[in-house]
Amino acid sequence: MTFQEKADAFFSLSRMSGAGMPISRALGVLMDQKPSAQVAAWLLGLQKDLEEYHAFSEAIARQVDASEIEKILIRAGERSGQLPQMMAEIADYYRLLAEFKSRAFRGLLYPVALLQLAVTFQEIPRLFGDESMSLVLSLVLFKSIGMWLLLLGSVKVFMTVNRHANKSLGLEKILDGIPFYGEVRKHGALARFAKVVEIGLLAALGMPEIFRLAGLASQSARIRHDAEVVVTSTAQGESLTDSLAKTDAFPRMFRESIAVAEVSGTLDTGMRRLALIEHEAFIEAHERAAKGLPLLLYAIAACYVVFQILWQYQAPFSLYQEYL
Repeated sequence: MTFQEKADAFFSLSRMSGAGMPISRALGVLMDQKPSAQVAAWLLGLQKDLEEYHAFSEAIARQVDASEIEKILIRAGERSGQLPQMMAEIADYYRLLAEFKSRAFRGLLYPVALLQLAVTFQEIPRLFGDESMSLVLSLVLFKSIGMWLLLLGSVKVFMTVNRHANKSLGLEKILDGIPFYGEVRKHGALARFAKVVEIGLLAALGMPEIFRLAGLASQSARIRHDAEVVVTSTAQGESLTDSLAKTDAFPRMFRESIAVAEVSGTLDTGMRRLALIEHEAFIEAHERAAKGLPLLLYAIAACYVVFQILWQYQAPFSLYQEYL
């Protein structure tokens, strides 16, 4: 299931269960709406496990693609009587992840188009020589295929590195140093972290459990490492403010805001505000990247095309100079 499909499914279940409809009936209503094959399989799996295990949290935990956030928050919602609210928060979390993924995809479209134009226009000068149109088109097709294979391979390598960077401080440091992308990655991780902490507080989870879960959800090696520092310190009785003072993955403003919220007893609203701030910062960083990276790639592509044109006409220019 995609992030957006999970967001929509949990949101619908939240609305129906909040209105007093049993979960089993709510699942049936969603099945009647003829969802996609993946969503239908998920709903059928939940219905089957509900019949066998009765508890919704157990049915969720038995699903192959269930995340730790789903398992813990659904269980906490059942214990606290806030199951509809917890499902709504899970929906918001997956909606946030879907937005991150969508923006990343849209940011790649323009640079890829520029690369394709560069590959195409570098062969245009051949039309003014002795080459036929069919030969030029064949060269464009051949080089375009090579470009796409190289591009897809690069994306695959980048995704692999990015996935391993979630657990490697060294790799994450390299990725965070990439112009534009590093800022997008940092603010996205902080936004996910703050959102999960907010959800955990609403579910009345213990602080160590909240920070361990939020560290995993951040998809950042640095934040996960420092979240474990907070887990250890708070488990030993230290305040959240003192525990965060031992970390460096969280910006100063982030730590100070949490400290103020802890003292004033408004930690849940404080984390909601921080999640919103980091989400907006992520969007702004993404907009800067969406403007800056294409310009950089456009300049590289333009220089490449000019170089190819000059190289194509180097021989004719040399013959002309010899003739003079």
